[in-house]
Amino acid sequence: MPRDFWEWAEAGLKDLVMFQYDGSVVLVRPLHADVREWLQDNCAPQVWFGGALVCEPRYADALLEGLAEDFIPEPPDEYGTTGAEPFDHYYDR
Repeated sequence: MPRDFWEWAEAGLKDLVMFQYDGSVVLVRPLHADVREWLQDNCAPQVWFGGALVCEPRYADALLEGLAEDFIPEPPDEYGTTGAEPFDHYYDR
């Protein structure tokens, strides 16, 4: 993952989860109940240590990407939209 993605995702998730890099492991400490539930639902097998999910560094990118996808709103594009077409609701039948 590019460093700028990590900076963007960690900034967007700063009130929800904390990543602690300890060399051979990454501790993922949920700061919100929804994030803890998401980690329990989306990570297997699980090892928890002191309230933090223990993760191998090679899986940290995918974990951060999944958290960002589910918890950070999509930034608006150059037209101010967030990915949905402005008239999509007219075609819901």
